[in-house]
Amino acid sequence: MTKFSIVLALSLIAVACGDSDDPPALSGEVKDATSSSVSFTAPGDGKTVARRFGIAMQASNLTIEPAGPVTEGAGHFHVMIDAGCVAAGETVPKDDKHVHFGKGQTEGQLFLEPGSHELCLQVADGAHVALPFTDEISVTVDGSRPFVTLGVPAGDTVSSPVAVTMAASGVEIEAAGAVREGAGHFHITVDGGCVDAGEVIPKDATHLHFGDGSTETQLDLPPGEHVLCLQVGDGAHTALPPTHRLTLVVA
Repeated sequence: MTKFSIVLALSLIAVACGDSDDPPALSGEVKDATSSSVSFTAPGDGKTVARRFGIAMQASNLTIEPAGPVTEGAGHFHVMIDAGCVAAGETVPKDDKHVHFGKGQTEGQLFLEPGSHELCLQVADGAHVALPFTDEISVTVDGSRPFVTLGVPAGDTVSSPVAVTMAASGVEIEAAGAVREGAGHFHITVDGGCVDAGEVIPKDATHLHFGDGSTETQLDLPPGEHVLCLQVGDGAHTALPPTHRLTLVVA
């Protein structure tokens, strides 16, 4: 074999074996990572919010799906609170500062202490391994702004009827009737989404009114996943801005 033949043979072997200087891909990493991104769509950077506030998240060129199998180009959202983003390839912790949206949610709510906070939005794969797609914003929590809280039994699943509690801060809870500024009564929407502030809350099987001023009840829900929205309506049932939406699974 000539010298040229030997060099050519070695080159062909290197190509066949995939010899490359490129680093190995992270689990779930997309092939064209340069076109992928994530971002907060709410709240905006620098916004002032109530202690409980909603967040909305979006991804470009990434599939958002529930945690579980590790799929190339897919994962679920996480929000880091005053903890910084997680280095790509590291497992995202699960604690008060690392909030997982493992059901594939693209929106949720946070409850923070008053003051300034740094939030990092990041996607991780089905095994919670961080991918290199992040967005960072700052928010200021104003402790004087009103908010509402819906309490449900802890755990991954609950039994029906579901005992729930309703609480408000900065809003006086009273019976329906007179319309007074800063006052109203509770409503829970079951699998129907929150009612826009300023709109009259319907009264039907989906929109439950607690016009007697009550702050606790039991919900008879069929098995499966349900989304509940708690909000206050004034004496004429017009929706006020504070809401608390959560997802629960009934066994």
